[in-house]
Amino acid sequence: MINPKLFSRTFRNYLPIGAGATAILFLFVILFMFATNSIPLEEGRQWLKLDWIKKLVNAMIGGDLAEALTPTGISSFVFTHPFTWVLVVSFTLTISTGVLSAEMDRGTIDLLATLPISRVRLYTSVSAVVLVYGLPLLFAAWLGVNVGPRWRVCLMSRIWESWQSSPPISMPRMC
Repeated sequence: MINPKLFSRTFRNYLPIGAGATAILFLFVILFMFATNSIPLEEGRQWLKLDWIKKLVNAMIGGDLAEALTPTGISSFVFTHPFTWVLVVSFTLTISTGVLSAEMDRGTIDLLATLPISRVRLYTSVSAVVLVYGLPLLFAAWLGVNVGPRWRVCLMSRIWESWQSSPPISMPRMC
């Protein structure tokens, strides 16, 4: 059902964009995790005990934020962050619409139309490329969530070592 030549050509043409989007998403998730793990959770819970802040947050997000102020809850915010959605949706639209528009720009759309490839095979070939590039994007987000907090601990332990001769016992060495 998939045309191998069309699949390989589309995959090859969009490899720089796919690698770039994966790297950008990975770095964004690491930065997001680094920033959110730097904020003390207890301080946020103290702010949410104030009645007017609790009402304001409930009106803005439609629920109780105090239940979501856990390390797992905060790490799940990265998947609903607007930057993540913009990157994933724009990447998907770029690949799926770029195949035909690139053929039109190169002037080879007539050649593609005359090939003995049905429209279904053309659609499934392009969709397979989108799915193949989507897997590294998902893996980059998952890897960033798992690597981000560890890099923070590693960076903080190195800073502490530069200030003192040995890190404290309470700070685990993870790198």
